[in-house]
Amino acid sequence: MLEQPLINYITNFDANKDYTLEFTYLGTERITTNEVEIRVDKMGSLPIYARQSTKFDKNHVIPGRVLSNGVTYRAKARVQNQDGGWSVWSPEETFTCLSTPRIIFENLQEDKYVYNNDVL
Repeated sequence: MLEQPLINYITNFDANKDYTLEFTYLGTERITTNEVEIRVDKMGSLPIYARQSTKFDKNHVIPGRVLSNGVTYRAKARVQNQDGGWSVWSPEETFTCLSTPRIIFENLQEDKYVYNNDVL
């Protein structure tokens, strides 16, 4: 029986950009496939993203524009060995997609420095 994988901490990210979800697998068997499911963080919601990846590394790329910014999600993963056996699903990891902040300074002086009273 395969060991259960664990999804690493998912930072908030911009849903318009690709994001690499990483997981930890401590089992001794070689894994050939991983599967990730993502659902909206609501009781009883169905997966809105489910995809398998046949990479041997312990990550899964979520393509940009699959999820939406301003929404909280739950992700889980499982792995498959070369004999076709699947592990149990990992515990769900919660995360939120947020737009990349855009900071604009409108009142800079001509020398383009921001002045404050900190010595350093």
